Amino acid sequence: MIFAYLDEFGHSGPFFERGHPRHNASPVFGLAGFLMPERSVRPFASYFLNRKIDLLRPEIEVSGKQAYEWEKKGTNLFTPKSILKYPEIQRSAFRLIN
Repeated sequence: MIFAYLDEFGHSGPFFERGHPRHNASPVFGLAGFLMPERSVRPFASYFLNRKIDLLRPEIEVSGKQAYEWEKKGTNLFTPKSILKYPEIQRSAFRLIN
């Protein structure tokens, strides 16, 4: 069996023009992901959850949610400020990609 990990990216809300005071976000929206054989799903999910906890424990604890329920949007995570605050994020992202 093959599993697909999918996530959406971009902005799905209204877009009028870049100069509009409210509706000026990029109109691009898409779906991306990867396929994985069944035998790899649990090890990958466990690895990912453990890295998430290691990297973002303070924010997860403040939220009052379990780590598997808590989410931080990629647009908030992969910013220059976040990379400075959590220097391991960039290295971990490259490890996941590899």
